[in-house]
This record gives sequence, structure tokens and C-alpha cells, in this order.
Amino acid sequence: MTIEAPKPGIYDVSFAEYQQWDAANSTALKWMRHAPAFAKYMIEHQATDEDEEPHWAVFGRLFHLLCTEHKKADKEFIIIPDTYPKEVSEGRGKDKTTETAQVPWNMNANHCMGWWAQQKANGLQPIKRDGTENSPGYNQAEAMAEVVRNHPRIGKLISLGKPEVSVVWRDDLTGVLCKGRYDVWSEPAVVAADLKSTVLAREDAFWSQSFKQGYHLQVAMYIDSLIALGKVQPDRPVKFLIVAVEKYAPYLVNVFEINDDPGDDSFDWLDLGRKDYRPLLAQYGQCKETGIWPGYGYDTKGMALPAWAIKELQQTRKIEWTQ
Repeated sequence: MTIEAPKPGIYDVSFAEYQQWDAANSTALKWMRHAPAFAKYMIEHQATDEDEEPHWAVFGRLFHLLCTEHKKADKEFIIIPDTYPKEVSEGRGKDKTTETAQVPWNMNANHCMGWWAQQKANGLQPIKRDGTENSPGYNQAEAMAEVVRNHPRIGKLISLGKPEVSVVWRDDLTGVLCKGRYDVWSEPAVVAADLKSTVLAREDAFWSQSFKQGYHLQVAMYIDSLIALGKVQPDRPVKFLIVAVEKYAPYLVNVFEINDDPGDDSFDWLDLGRKDYRPLLAQYGQCKETGIWPGYGYDTKGMALPAWAIKELQQTRKIEWTQ
């Protein structure tokens, strides 16, 4: 379900309310890369209940709140118990005895399912205490957040900035209403930041991952939102920080700064983000206006090899020709 987005500006609202605003965001444009019909379906069927969300999304929200609003995290999340009470019987007939014992938590047990349903009814999101690298739990999120809060630069930015702010702006080229949500926004410093949990925060690995995940598209939109909202002075280029935090001990942090300055090394990354998102935004606006969200079309297509396979085929043929 969508609701009308507010007029352009910066707002302090819940993620649930922000998610319902009828406006384009970077997530919707990433879906548009798949196909407009897919984007329409995902927009209309976005999970409104955390049970439907993947674990990484739930964990990411917990990690963000522990970094910026610890008290709020305690009100929204609850740790799943390690054990639950279960009646255990021994012996047979008249020698049979029954006692209540604490056994390992099992989500297939009626007691555990009932507990889960009750927590959800109370507005709490259950999460396991500990986890693995691929499926981390509360303790991992807390350890990661502690490292971020103690970071000499990011910790100060978090303490002085506003957490979890939502923005609305109208794109000046397409006229499409857009929305975004900064993890941290510091108006005096004219800087916004996004917190990312990752397996590897090392430069080469994260550069590759961030491009595949479309972070360049997201950051380009966010920087343009600050320009559209008049938060950037002509003589003071805006910058955006990506704080990458590894999900395993010792929870290393790497901070990447993207500057809207043609003389900066990061500008090519930002420039490509703009070149990627603007055609998608224009297509999104057209789909909204016409009500037509095309899929892959009805015409048949040929089958072509990807570039890497063509190189492999050419190499194979060279070997065959020389034999």
C-alpha cells in the first residue's frame, strides 16, 4: 500500500511510513533495471511485516539502530531465548515420570511458535543472540555498532548528526518525485552517511561489491537530493560517506568518501551513478504517467554469448586452428 508523499523536505518518520510514500527511490530504480513490470510488482508487494523480510534486511536495520539509536533498538528487537520449557517423560507405566526441562530452542515447537507470535503482536522483532558470518545475530550487530561508535570520525558524526532521516525532492530534469533515507545527516557539516554491513570492507573487494549492489546509483541520488533541497552552497561541494563494517571479528571499518567534485578520484564513480539512475528515473516517470509497466516484451530473441564466453570460444578456435 502506498500513501501520498509529503512535499519536498527532510522528515523524521518511521521506516514503515517512509516505505509507503509514493515516490521513486534507488531501490525502485534497481528493480527497474530488471524490468518495469518487476518494479511495479515489488513496489506493490513490499514486505510490511518483518517475517517476510530476508534476514540481512532485519539484521541491517538492527545494526543501524544500534549505531545511531540504541534505545530505539531495544524497543524494537528482542533476543530469542536459547532454551524453552518442555515436558520430558521417562520410564513406562507406573514407573513413568514427567518433569519440565529446558531444551534447545526449536522454532517448530508449539511453545516457540507461540512465543514468536506474541512478540510480533507486541511490536517486537525477534532475533537470535549469536549467529554466523552469513547469518549474524544481536551480539554481532552490537559488536559492529560499538566499533562504529568508537570510530574517531564516524562516531563524532553520529553523535552530532541526525539519525534515520527521510527526504523528499523533485528531480529537476524529469519532474519525478523522489525519496531517500539517510542513515546519518549532519546539516552543519553538509555531509550524509550510509552504514553498510559487509563480509569484506577492504577497498578492492568493497569497490566491486558496491558497484554490483548499485551503491553508486543510490549515492548519486542522495547527493542530488541535497542539491535539489538547497542544502549545498555553491562554493561548498557536497560529500557522502559510506561506512563499511565487516560482519566478523575484529569488525574492521573502512570509510569511503564520495565528493561531488570533478577533480576528485571518486567523481567518476558518482558520474556513472548519475548516468545509470537518470534514464531509469525517466522511464519510471513515464510508467507512472501512462500506467504501462512493460516486461520483456512478446517478440522472440536470439541467443548470444556473453563477452567472457566469446573470448573463451575465440581462444578455443585459435588452439584448434594451430593443431
